[in-house]
Amino acid sequence: MLAKTGAAAWAAAGDVREPRRPSGGVADLARALSDPDPVTRGLAAIELRGRGKGALPALGALTAALRDGDANVRLMSSNAIAAIGPGAEPAVPALFAACSVKDERVHVLRSCATALGAIGPAAAPALPVLREIAKQPRVQWAAEAAIRSIEGGE
Repeated sequence: MLAKTGAAAWAAAGDVREPRRPSGGVADLARALSDPDPVTRGLAAIELRGRGKGALPALGALTAALRDGDANVRLMSSNAIAAIGPGAEPAVPALFAACSVKDERVHVLRSCATALGAIGPAAAPALPVLREIAKQPRVQWAAEAAIRSIEGGE
């Protein structure tokens, strides 16, 4: 919208509203991951990341958010999954799938790799996809760190 010019752009700019910052308990934040506004969804994922292991009840919503149309929501959701740690083992198939998306953004791949590494040895089924994305120079470090964590080297 900001790249547009003219009267239509000024009219659209007048409709911009401050994003709703989600609050409340984990269940409220999990529901906010389905908000129509991608900024609100991303903020909900950030709030869940801050809850660490306490965000485990939102794991289903976070794994669903790995398929969100907004790359920042996918990034922040995988960061929240990483913060849960080994208890996020049920997210391994969704993280595997997220790492397999053709032309996925590098920062999302790095975050998903980090989440798999945080889960640890239970993420072993994702080793093949981690080895594949490690071939990308901008993902290599995160993928290799995840592989070491999964294989018990860190």
